[in-house]
Amino acid sequence: IMVLSIGLALADDYELSETNIVVDDKYERICVTGKIKNTGTRAMDLSYNSKIFLLSDGEEVSSEGNVTILPTQIEPEQEGYFSAIFYYDRLDDVDRAKTADDIKADFYFDPPKKPNYIYKTEVAFEDMELYGMTVPVVTAIVENDSEDIQDNINVCFIWKDKEGKIYIENPYTTRLGLYPGSKVRYYTTIDEYFVKNYNERGFDVDITNVDVIAFSEAY
Repeated sequence: IMVLSIGLALADDYELSETNIVVDDKYERICVTGKIKNTGTRAMDLSYNSKIFLLSDGEEVSSEGNVTILPTQIEPEQEGYFSAIFYYDRLDDVDRAKTADDIKADFYFDPPKKPNYIYKTEVAFEDMELYGMTVPVVTAIVENDSEDIQDNINVCFIWKDKEGKIYIENPYTTRLGLYPGSKVRYYTTIDEYFVKNYNERGFDVDITNVDVIAFSEAY
């Protein structure tokens, strides 16, 4: 996929890569995901004016303004992920949108008032007793390696399938404070239902290929 980028970034510039378009008939939506790198000199905080456009044979077929980046701020030279979801009931021509083979990103960024805190994380695969059953899980071990209490912890599992397509799970969020040197564990199940669910949504899921982003969002 070739990506056109026409937005203005107060952080000077950004690059998109590993962009994928996945038609998800199960949940009646089209998912656009990829990676974003801040190539500028200041942190980027995605503006509400940002949009992603679906293109088919170079022609615009739809746009979506509900764009997400994770973490919610990208520091200079830092990489993160971006996503947008196009729901069928909001598309003028669903069949035409399904033929999209490219995107155009119109990203705008505002300077953040204060930076996010990015946590040190580890990933572990293990079996866990849940509801009287033993199920496989992937665990994110999140450590506060700063000298301050951190709040508003967001933890997000990001999967890459066998074809390199990226899927971003909704972040787990807690308002609990995490003291310096403390760790907290988050997990998501990766049982047969998990694999079946992702495969039905257009992803040839690889349960071992997972990234974790954990951050406290600054307000």
